[in-house]
Amino acid sequence: MKVAARITRVLSGDSPVALIHATTAQGHDIKIEVATESLDSRAVPGDILLVEWVIFQNFDTPTTEP
Repeated sequence: MKVAARITRVLSGDSPVALIHATTAQGHDIKIEVATESLDSRAVPGDILLVEWVIFQNFDTPTTEP
């Protein structure tokens, strides 16, 4: 699945980890932590974050009913 979201804030500082907070057009929040060194220092609120993910079932782990 691919989702585009507008960045609302970027928190970075002395930490080796930065937080990117973005909101989709449907109002869903996406928050990810990335290595500060991999963050483009030009990323600012208003930029677009494109996230793509896939979920795989792990057949090595027994499932339990909720």
